[in-house]
Amino acid sequence: MVQYRDPFMVAIGKEDRLLLEGEFGFVQDGKDWRPADNFKKQFATALVQSRLMLMKGLSREQVSGVTMDSSGG
Repeated sequence: MVQYRDPFMVAIGKEDRLLLEGEFGFVQDGKDWRPADNFKKQFATALVQSRLMLMKGLSREQVSGVTMDSSGG
């Protein structure tokens, strides 16, 4: 779970911080760590889900088990 300050939500007059829930992958690159190749997709999916929940006024409990696939729903 990650807290994210969302400028889009601020622009439309909603809460500025979202809790993003998901699997965010990181891989070791030598001695350092970097986001996995699918990180952008993982982050975008979590962001859209959190925005939709807030816009619909739903809690995490109400949408538990709901996932979004690549077709958007």
